[in-house]
Amino acid sequence: FTIGGAGTVVTGTLAKGTLSVGDHLDLVGAAGVRGAIIRGLQSEGIAADHIGPVSRAEVNLRGISAAEAVRGDALVTPGAWWFTATADVRRTSDDLIDEIPERVTAHLGTASLVARIRPFGPDLARITFDHDVPLGVDDRLVLRLPGDRILGGAVVIDPDPPTLGRRGDAARRAASLAAMTPANRLATEVARRGAVELTLLRRLGLGLPDDMPATSFVESGWVVDRDALAGWAAARTAA
Repeated sequence: FTIGGAGTVVTGTLAKGTLSVGDHLDLVGAAGVRGAIIRGLQSEGIAADHIGPVSRAEVNLRGISAAEAVRGDALVTPGAWWFTATADVRRTSDDLIDEIPERVTAHLGTASLVARIRPFGPDLARITFDHDVPLGVDDRLVLRLPGDRILGGAVVIDPDPPTLGRRGDAARRAASLAAMTPANRLATEVARRGAVELTLLRRLGLGLPDDMPATSFVESGWVVDRDALAGWAAARTAA
């Protein structure tokens, strides 16, 4: 909404991180990404210079009109989040994911998204939204029909999945996802890529554990799979 003399104010729940007056943020939604600056903050009607999680926040923004901010948009730190329209998910409710319709409405926070479901079996599926959203590992979704019927819930296990272009890719992906656990998720992701930048892992929601997997190591801002490195070295020698 708009306040005379103050401009645009948006409200929402601060789930992670800290908001401070003067912060530069991105407003992300169906209209794309737009930059804004915090000119004032309140939480539960009390003015503040800083607000931490988890709290309700009223944020006075400079650089955004009230018409540009709609329900379901997200305020995020620039460069800190992974934006995607595709993710692999695991069901978190009793409803079998391969028995729900292909076209559903997915709720992510306050965002209501048109989505398509491609099942990998009763527990796993690939979900594709109608536009990019900030998404990370372990984010939760509610799936429903365009009416009022709730179909079930799902949790994101990979917000940057590989493309499925060849025969058998879906079956191989299903097997990989079924074997993935919180304990081996980082090693699995690094092995799939060979090497991945630390900054990307953080954006995906995959922080480094205290004890690194024996299959990988950190070097110059990258996490590298040892088997991939050995393969590259052998290929270089052969070349």
